[in-house]
Amino acid sequence: MRGPHEVPAEAELIRERREATIPRLSHRAAAERAAKLGNTSFSAATWQKIEKGEYSGGADRITLMAMVLGITPDELDQRGRPDAARLLRAEIDKRASEEPLLREVDRESTSEAVMQLLLQGLEEIRQEPRLSAAQKAELERQLIRSQLAHLQGQLEQMRTTLEIAQGISRDNKK
Repeated sequence: MRGPHEVPAEAELIRERREATIPRLSHRAAAERAAKLGNTSFSAATWQKIEKGEYSGGADRITLMAMVLGITPDELDQRGRPDAARLLRAEIDKRASEEPLLREVDRESTSEAVMQLLLQGLEEIRQEPRLSAAQKAELERQLIRSQLAHLQGQLEQMRTTLEIAQGISRDNKK
């Protein structure tokens, strides 16, 4: 059980992750992103209170904060927030299934963390006011193409490694 002034583990993670962003994400900017993602109100004061442990923040608030910062469901589970982790998993799955650009991505074999990063990347591109619609669309396509190519390369490397391991195993049995 935590003491009266002890900050919850998930709040520490949220603060650490926000402070590690480059450039550093302010409370106000983080809260604005959370509000937009959740189509709800989310103030900078609420964000700060949750980070400081002054307000526990319901699972829905913690989920929005995790989405803004790229915190994974597994990280929330590890920090003692299985309720928020469940909501985040459901939200990632829902958003991924609704995202036309992710139709080419096999959601069953792609980890939640990778899917979450893709969704976060798409959201950041879409929120960038300095880009035209055409530039945003091109960046979105590049993000998805590059990630698919990277994953395909990793699969090929894994298959090659397995083939080599099987060959060594056969040679050792002779």
